[in-house]
Amino acid sequence: RWIQPSIARARVRTATVESGPIESAITATGNVVPEFEQVLSSPVNARVVKILKRPGAVLTKGEPIIELDLNESRLAIEKLNQQIELKQNQQAKAKLDLENTLIGLQSQWEIKNLEYKSAKAATARNRALRAEGLLSEERLREVELSEEKTRFELKQLEGAKLNAQASTKTQLEGLALELKTIVQERAEAQRQLELATTKSDRDGVLTWVINEEGATVQKGAVLARIADLSTFRVEANVSDVHANRLSVGL
Repeated sequence: RWIQPSIARARVRTATVESGPIESAITATGNVVPEFEQVLSSPVNARVVKILKRPGAVLTKGEPIIELDLNESRLAIEKLNQQIELKQNQQAKAKLDLENTLIGLQSQWEIKNLEYKSAKAATARNRALRAEGLLSEERLREVELSEEKTRFELKQLEGAKLNAQASTKTQLEGLALELKTIVQERAEAQRQLELATTKSDRDGVLTWVINEEGATVQKGAVLARIADLSTFRVEANVSDVHANRLSVGL
């Protein structure tokens, strides 16, 4: 009487085991979408003048999609061109000023060099006269001081020439660096202007485009989306209940 069934016989089910695969299905939903979708963004602040293509249009590479008002960007490039010309004029002026300064200093140096040679010869003559007792010591000292003064002034002119060359070289290098920076800014502005033409860089289908003409768009705002319909992918959703049953190859 201690050994009794714990469940009723009616609750027990039996079946014959057969050999074969067990099939099961997991319900899921999904969308077939293009594998690649290009986003066209506005590289500058601009205003939409005209929408040339609508969603669903088939595009070829280089075909324009939107016309933007780029007068502000073109004006910025013109200002950069003017700055480049100004820097080039400053460079030319600095070189011309250096040449004029060096010419003036060279003339002064040649004149002073003649004066130094003359003073040096005078000193030699007066020393000979002093040795013969025909010239006083005080007078010889004056002549020697005059020669020393002329030699010092000649040395000053040589230093002035070197300083002028070094100063102008530094100035020209600074102008060249500023010019290089402006040229790079102009190249970047031109690149952004070319990008602002909103042309498709590949064949595809226009899936979305800004739909309001006259709207002002900020730099970085999305203007259009272009899908490449040569390859696709599936974005699928499945219930979390089946998460532990998912595996590669299902």
